[in-house]
Amino acid sequence: MANAFEMPWVDLIKPNMEEIKPAQLVLSQTPEDLHKNHNGDMHAAVIFSMLEMAGMGVITLFLGDAIKDSLVVLKDMHIHYDARAQGKIFFKASLDEGLQEKLKRAIDKGDNIEEQVYAVAYDENNRQVAHASMSAVIKSK
Repeated sequence: MANAFEMPWVDLIKPNMEEIKPAQLVLSQTPEDLHKNHNGDMHAAVIFSMLEMAGMGVITLFLGDAIKDSLVVLKDMHIHYDARAQGKIFFKASLDEGLQEKLKRAIDKGDNIEEQVYAVAYDENNRQVAHASMSAVIKSK
């Protein structure tokens, strides 16, 4: 993977970029032994990290060049583990049109903003294994 996020933690988790659209990001991860729990499932911490990467990543990518002048941070995240996560897992986050407009206005004005972002994890059979809501804070540097 070309490391778009450039953080050592990302190198440890090893996400793959599956799909990048202007307001949508799909990542995937096929767990290695170090990513699995004692049951052979993807570890909850890896699922958490991947959902966070998708949620914050879609905002970072959406902001484009404006990211140079902004800080994007996670304020909180609520996650629900819905099923066992086995094999390749996909992590999808997208920004609806209303949120896109709010982000554009805030960036253009240099305003600070806090918004909810949602991400979902699903397996190769399209079965949902986890979902999360997170508060993203975007501030001018």
